[in-house]
Amino acid sequence: MKKGTKKFLAAALSTMLFAASLTVSPVKAAADTNPDVTLTTNVSGNISQNYIIKATQSVDLSKLVLRYYYSKTSSKAQSFTCDSAGISINVAPYYMDYSKNVAGTFKDGYLEIGIKEAYSLSNGSLSLGIRFNQSDWSSYENFKEVKFEVEYNGKVISTEKYSADAPDPSTNPSVAPSVKPSAAPSIKPSVAPSAAPSVAPSAAASGCILPKCDVDKNGPFAVTIDKGYGPNGKAWIVRPSNPGTLGVTKHPIFIWNPGGGDNVSLYEGQMKRWASQGFVVYSEESQWSGQQCVDGLKWMIEQNENPQCPLYHKMDVNKIAAGGFSLGSVGAYEVASDPHIVTTIHCDGGSFDGLGHTKWRHPTCVMNGLADGGLASNNTNRDYAAASVPIWYGGIIGGGHGSTVWDGGDAITGWLRWQVAGDTSVANMFLTPNGRFNTGKFKSQWKNW
Repeated sequence: MKKGTKKFLAAALSTMLFAASLTVSPVKAAADTNPDVTLTTNVSGNISQNYIIKATQSVDLSKLVLRYYYSKTSSKAQSFTCDSAGISINVAPYYMDYSKNVAGTFKDGYLEIGIKEAYSLSNGSLSLGIRFNQSDWSSYENFKEVKFEVEYNGKVISTEKYSADAPDPSTNPSVAPSVKPSAAPSIKPSVAPSAAPSVAPSAAASGCILPKCDVDKNGPFAVTIDKGYGPNGKAWIVRPSNPGTLGVTKHPIFIWNPGGGDNVSLYEGQMKRWASQGFVVYSEESQWSGQQCVDGLKWMIEQNENPQCPLYHKMDVNKIAAGGFSLGSVGAYEVASDPHIVTTIHCDGGSFDGLGHTKWRHPTCVMNGLADGGLASNNTNRDYAAASVPIWYGGIIGGGHGSTVWDGGDAITGWLRWQVAGDTSVANMFLTPNGRFNTGKFKSQWKNW
């Protein structure tokens, strides 16, 4: 069997702001001027932030340091993630990915963010979407903002105080480890099926092909993760361990495209939720072109006819959804008009060329953090305005780039259950003024229904 096209092992035998494949060469900075920096923070158990750095004249990004001071009661280790770092300029190539050059370090009472590679930003902006959380994913206790400080070229140029004074930066601060997702997956799956969630199987909702389940809870299926599959041997397949049981004869498919530069493992929790409810999830790292989604769709359809696959004839290839975050949204556009696709989900990412709406054929979900003031927000708004298909636009109040996935995950699950699995009991959550996803943290709109 050729490497990169191996088949599943039988169960019997676990920031628009996009990161691109474009290489950005460091540029020597010209004479510096101070940048203009704005910060929007969303505190919701975990912390998501969106930084907008603007420069009318030359700003060397490597000389910029952002410090966010806060207090909390727990001493648990913390994890920093850069979801996106997109440079927008008014000359070609217009957009550049800088996410791999962003570093976040936890120090004594504050998070410090810096840029590792020099780049002279002039007449443009850097939109930076980050998240941080406790490494065990528990909510922060007694979290309190203290102040936000911007340093440029060795001097503090602005300070915004929220409460009591923060400690001054130490020359040798105690650094808590910055935990990143696990390394690239092995091509040999070694994840044992997870234990079945403590959710008793129940009858399917009216017209639904999957067991009834709340959108914010795990479903009745135990979950298996197969790593190192797909057409190039780099994809994860997150699926029910016991397909074809609990009254389900054919499982719907969800192709999930991570944000640019994100390892698939970053989304493991969400993918396991979807699989526990009965979906088969395919995911691999996103490309600038979105080709991984096109190839993944074709490969999954082929596997349904592969007798060696544990999902042989147990997937419904006419009930497939595609979705993605940031750059991953591009992949969803690339397959939106495919006859096997019944819906697409676009999180914090609209089309670059403004023509994404021309590819939609079915009801569509777009979501955006309402505090994400960069390219993704503008492109999403443009696509929604031009849409002629039934569409729902979910806005996360105070949310930055990435809030749709982490704070709006239940809406993604609900949309899948409704549009792909046929659970009509979920419809009112999206299409009524007091619906679950139109109130509270959501400020939403919809049309063409």
